[in-house]
Amino acid sequence: MTRRQTTLVAMLLFVLAVLLRLPHLGAFLTPDEQRIWTTLTAEFMSALLRGDWAATATSGYPGVTTTWAGSVGLALQWLIARPPDVTSLAGMADALLASPSRLDMLPWVRLGVVLTSAAGIALVFLLTRRLFDNGVALFSAALLLFDPFLLAHTRILNTDPLLALALTISWLALMIGATGGQ
Repeated sequence: MTRRQTTLVAMLLFVLAVLLRLPHLGAFLTPDEQRIWTTLTAEFMSALLRGDWAATATSGYPGVTTTWAGSVGLALQWLIARPPDVTSLAGMADALLASPSRLDMLPWVRLGVVLTSAAGIALVFLLTRRLFDNGVALFSAALLLFDPFLLAHTRILNTDPLLALALTISWLALMIGATGGQ
């Protein structure tokens, strides 16, 4: 596979992963999102916009990646489909803090996880190619693309899918390094 073909396949995997995860992002609300993740995301974004770096540590475990992803989604909503009752990007975080179950913001907060996980699946393909042949790389990416657990969890604001992909990417990078970085 040429470099151009490889890039095209990775881009197609990214787009397919996004398309599979986008439908009906705002159709349901999970208890963890309402009680924990939307609030932590809003606190993180608010602290980030204030320049209060110490306050960006809103959770004591690998949840910071989740709050980053949620903040990306809030920023995208501000840029693309600003709610009428919000006047600034900081107001986005304040509105979400005031009402963590705002269904008009929920799909956008989840969008950060969708985009991050789609990029992770494409990266798994690219890294797996360096260890195995193209068929194995494509098959492994397809397994992640259609895995029911990953498909469901990459549609909500949650740590589990991002952590699973980060561990997979880390393991692949370690194996590439251990084999001489082919």
